[in-house]
Amino acid sequence: MSGATIMNLFGGLGLFIYGMQVMGDGLQKIAGDRMRKVLEILTKTTWKGAMVGAAVTAIIQSSSATMGLVIASAAAGILNINSAIPIVLGAEIGTCITAIIASVGTSLAARRAAVAHLLFNVFGALLFLSILPYFIKFAVLTSDNIARQIANAQTGLNIICTLVALPLVGSFTKMVTVLVPGEDIVVEKGPIYLDQHLMSTPSVALGQASKEIARMERLCIEMIDFATESLFDPSKKARRLVEQREAAIDNLAGEITKYLAKISQSSMSPEQSRRLTILMHVVNDMERAGDHAEDIMQLAEEKNAERIPFSKAANEEIKQVYSDVKTMFENVLSAFETDDAKKAKEYQEIEDRIDEIARNARLGHSERLKEGVCLSQAGVLFLDLVNHYERIGDLVNSLGYATRGEITKL
Repeated sequence: MSGATIMNLFGGLGLFIYGMQVMGDGLQKIAGDRMRKVLEILTKTTWKGAMVGAAVTAIIQSSSATMGLVIASAAAGILNINSAIPIVLGAEIGTCITAIIASVGTSLAARRAAVAHLLFNVFGALLFLSILPYFIKFAVLTSDNIARQIANAQTGLNIICTLVALPLVGSFTKMVTVLVPGEDIVVEKGPIYLDQHLMSTPSVALGQASKEIARMERLCIEMIDFATESLFDPSKKARRLVEQREAAIDNLAGEITKYLAKISQSSMSPEQSRRLTILMHVVNDMERAGDHAEDIMQLAEEKNAERIPFSKAANEEIKQVYSDVKTMFENVLSAFETDDAKKAKEYQEIEDRIDEIARNARLGHSERLKEGVCLSQAGVLFLDLVNHYERIGDLVNSLGYATRGEITKL
């Protein structure tokens, strides 16, 4: 930790303590019978006090600020320990609003974490509200100063709740999973097959690199699927899923390239050197295919955001070119993984059909524009989509050539 960081840490702590002192002095000046009566009404019962604490914390989105306010009010004589503790317990519930808001639109794991936080705090608050008289006695025994009693109560609350919850983590996890169902898919960004210890054996190292490249290709297929789903179903929120895979592909491309560069420094046969060069090309092509998939996602978002309609014919043409690209991609990938040159060549022939579909789609689009069936804005977006799918088909075609031991330059 640098000296500047330490200075900032102590400076912030000092300002916090000073702020507490200023707030306490201010509350002492304004503390009067009227203010005390208002607080007595608001905290007349345990549940009212807890609701006040939860509401205030939810509004200001900081349990620390609520705690500071409660401690300062107690020190100024506005609150007593019986009124302060319920507010503290309520603040434990109110502070969950920050996590709930932050989890909106995020991953399944993030939403589960927010719900777990809420359940943990709610159960803890309810537990201590049920034994409140004993909890208050415990707090009073910890100090003669009411401010410290409140602080100790809040500290004790969290420690005890944590100790109680630890043995129940398994059951708690199952409950959260039931409340927030779904499949939590984690995208591994880093390489899992690249073993640095295999560098001295180029043939094995190249095999591991091929496995990692296959991972890239599967991620790319998933990107194309998610982007296309969003194109036809606006309710599909796939941006995060596509971005996760794009980041993983970019990371893998860099790591695989570095791995292959290190292999090239070893003594290799001419055939191994050729294989290495081919894999270098494949890595580059698959990264570019991922970029095209991300572009399709952006076009899908544009179409949905601006509510750009496609004609029935245009939708069918997009679905057809997507279907052929996916069929070609999956089967050429399978051929690459099994080193099946015959299968690769067989499915490379689909690329000609993709080109034909793309040409017919462009011609059909021109006719629809002339007839006024399609809007010009929809036409531009449609042509961009067709171009991206066709380009992905070209890049998959190069993967087929790589499987057959040939190099293509696109």
